[in-house]
Amino acid sequence: MSSEYTAFVTFGAHTDQRSNGTMIKLTVGKFREALQHEKPCVKVGSSQDKVN
Repeated sequence: MSSEYTAFVTFGAHTDQRSNGTMIKLTVGKFREALQHEKPCVKVGSSQDKVN
């Protein structure tokens, strides 16, 4: 559980995402899915982008 929270916070910090923009639209499931891979990668869809 803590690795998911760490992944979320690190993603936001390293990608300079706003908490009320893209970050709020991402789900824990996205991070759980990413952490299942050898090289984790969070895929952000256009509907989740902060410009929309």
